[in-house]
Amino acid sequence: MCVRASLVLLTVAVCVCLCACDVHATTYYVSPAHGSDSNHGKSPSKPWKTLAKASSHRFVSGDSLLLERGGRFHNETLFIAPVDGFVLGDYGSANLSRPTIVHYRPSTKSYVNCVELVDVDNAVVRNIHLAGCFIGLQFSFTPGRNHSNVLVDNCHLRDLHHPYESYQPSDPQWARAISVVGSGGGAFVSNFTVQHTTATRIDTFFGSGGVFISGLNLDSNTVAQCGGNCYGLSGGTDMHITNSVFLRDAPETLFLYGTTDVIIGTISGDNSIEDCDFNTRGEYEAGPDGCAIDFETSAMGFAIRGNTIYRSWGGGIMVFGHATTSHGFNISDNTFVYAGCVQPRDDKAGIAFMCPGGHKPSGLVSDNVFVTCDGVPAMFDAVKGCSNNVTKINNSIDGTAVVEQPQITFSPPPPTSNATRVTIPALAVTRTANATIRYTLDGSRPTTSSPVVPAGGVAITWPGPDIVMNVRAFHAGMRPSITNGVVIERSLYRPRGSAGIGYVRSNLDALTVNASSGGEAWVRGWAVDTSLPGLGREPVTVRVDVDLQPVAYVVASLARPDLVAAGVAPDPNHGFNLQLSGTIARSLLSGNHIVDVFVVDSPMTRLQPTRVALSPMCTCNGVVCPC
Repeated sequence: MCVRASLVLLTVAVCVCLCACDVHATTYYVSPAHGSDSNHGKSPSKPWKTLAKASSHRFVSGDSLLLERGGRFHNETLFIAPVDGFVLGDYGSANLSRPTIVHYRPSTKSYVNCVELVDVDNAVVRNIHLAGCFIGLQFSFTPGRNHSNVLVDNCHLRDLHHPYESYQPSDPQWARAISVVGSGGGAFVSNFTVQHTTATRIDTFFGSGGVFISGLNLDSNTVAQCGGNCYGLSGGTDMHITNSVFLRDAPETLFLYGTTDVIIGTISGDNSIEDCDFNTRGEYEAGPDGCAIDFETSAMGFAIRGNTIYRSWGGGIMVFGHATTSHGFNISDNTFVYAGCVQPRDDKAGIAFMCPGGHKPSGLVSDNVFVTCDGVPAMFDAVKGCSNNVTKINNSIDGTAVVEQPQITFSPPPPTSNATRVTIPALAVTRTANATIRYTLDGSRPTTSSPVVPAGGVAITWPGPDIVMNVRAFHAGMRPSITNGVVIERSLYRPRGSAGIGYVRSNLDALTVNASSGGEAWVRGWAVDTSLPGLGREPVTVRVDVDLQPVAYVVASLARPDLVAAGVAPDPNHGFNLQLSGTIARSLLSGNHIVDVFVVDSPMTRLQPTRVALSPMCTCNGVVCPC
């Protein structure tokens, strides 16, 4: 399906604003490895260092903020105050990973945003990688005026979950990758687009609340392993999901009331889900749903066309309803393959009509293909006569062949390889003879115009930005296969066979405690994770613990030319010299204490922090002493 006219209007509006809104518009740069907050930030050679510095700046109409590719911002939140025509993007080599904002997730912390933009109009967010926070991108709008024209393009979001200790099975408080909220309710936003954006290991991809959205376009996005209600459509009109892929979504925890890929609330007007693939929507064992699409309340005039729903746990589409139900829907030209074959409850089959309150839905179900499994019908009424007001015509049940799902495999170098940059072919096969397999790398569902997977595979260079490879198989006279895909997290690639690669080099050089000025304490050393590209060019984060409690974090990026001379680092920017807070320093002046230093949140230390060499050190009444 073609991208809708509203997206074209958005692009034109943003371009016009950026070109004409303000002749004084400025581009600012931020580099966590090479910047300084004392710089003016107006050139790549003089970038700022922190997101705190960027957040404190008052941007004006047409300004841009670019983050350095390959850079990682640890436990920082970017906050953008109201501004028109703002662009958040990237700079640097396209071969490097997108700039990454990553948060550690304390089990009891309620939530934290990676990026929050307030009351922005004509805004663009592109080429950003967000991880570990509870809200990846939050757009907050206040009532009182209309807001319009927001574009999120080619971003990657991963590992976004609710706080561990906030979970409870009747209300899990899911995290969101992209959230649109109205402070106090009553906000209005028009023309909001998310395109070519990928996500993996998340609770939900898109949700909104307290805001009416007119013109929502979610186009050419891929989500894998989404646990909660992945997309929420409610409180708006002209809302569309197109050309998108859902891969093996299932929750990690039980939600007593069930999960679905797309939950549709009370909306009316021209709304649709078109040309999307739903691959194996699952459910937590004993959960009630696992549907691909759920008409939860009372949608009016909703179209579901040209989609493939494959092996959903519950019904491929469930028409539920509460005090009211949905009317005027059009479910046509979809392919249901073994949908609703697992769920033991009544929300089973390709399409399940529920009628829990006796309210009967109405609409059209036509020209669909159903491939069923034993004992499960193409369509099912949980309450007798529930679908009496639904017109069902020209549907094929077990009479149309569907191409088998293709499978993807890699052909990596041998484990003994020590090449730090490699090309790994991605191959694809299907059991359907003579089928043609086509692929995309931009998050969209493959079509007959997408490139064919070569016999030798798609050449993908590692390391590089994280991408998703989607494949779909076609054969004349058959319905196309479901899209299969894999999120390729190649930004942290390291060879297995290289001597000196794949471990952390580090040293705690000194712990200094000084009683002057009421107490001062410094921790000095260096750290390199050799598994990072270029044998560890990217700086890592260091955590300082005092008496087993974390008290400070710092990015080890100070210049240490001696490290290069000693052959332990590929460049000098890996030192740290961290002053502890006055409270901590004063506590070290009396009694016995343990000061321990760890490398955290790098490829080799993400699951298990690595203690820095010669750590811990101890203090006895303000003097460094043997532990």
